[in-house]
Amino acid sequence: MDTTKKIAEAVLYEGYLLWPYRRSARKNQQRWTFGGVYPREYSVARGEDDPWIMQTQCLMQGDEESTIEVNVRFLHVVERKVAKKTGEALQYVDELRVGGELYLSWDEAAEREIAVGRFQLSELLGSPKEVEIDIPEGSRQEPLVELTGGVVGTLVRSWRTLRGAVEVGAECLRDGAFRVTVRITNTTPWGGEDRESTLRQTFVSTHTALEVEGGGFVSLMDPPEDLREAAEGCGNVKTWP
Repeated sequence: MDTTKKIAEAVLYEGYLLWPYRRSARKNQQRWTFGGVYPREYSVARGEDDPWIMQTQCLMQGDEESTIEVNVRFLHVVERKVAKKTGEALQYVDELRVGGELYLSWDEAAEREIAVGRFQLSELLGSPKEVEIDIPEGSRQEPLVELTGGVVGTLVRSWRTLRGAVEVGAECLRDGAFRVTVRITNTTPWGGEDRESTLRQTFVSTHTALEVEGGGFVSLMDPPEDLREAAEGCGNVKTWP
């Protein structure tokens, strides 16, 4: 599982910031291009290119006592503003140099993980389980301090509310073979903003991590002949394979 986690970390930050690692670089002008699950209202208005649903379907072998653990991970875009201290007031600026460090207003990201749970297949057959995603808006401040100890500015980080759900279900295809479905939806209210602003209400770099005990996964790329048709029938939406 440690190897899997390392791969997942690489996936999580794919496209976060590309070389050359500068805000002015053309390839960093449009970020967060991988694994986006957008607010439903925005997605409906824009079409299939910006989906509000991500679905993972896979095959596993085992029995009804086999267990599957599901975790969903994504990045939450965080707006970072730089404020310069002027007297007792703070004035937002595009950049501020403090000592030898240059601080820029830009977007960062916070890691989010939804521990959906560990389930026996018997719990999921004909009765999908759903876990809500409900992350409230918030903000925090970080003082910018000179070497002399004086506070000359502040970094203000803020993030918007995210809402949605993760649904996990299973169906028995035949004795010892099952199809597992994980569906992620984003139902965050949308106020008509443009794409750049809407990304702050989007699940970014979203991926699903599955772990099985008492059974095993079946390759969808190279399934055994007796499960080939079932593998071809799996519907993976905005995820791979």
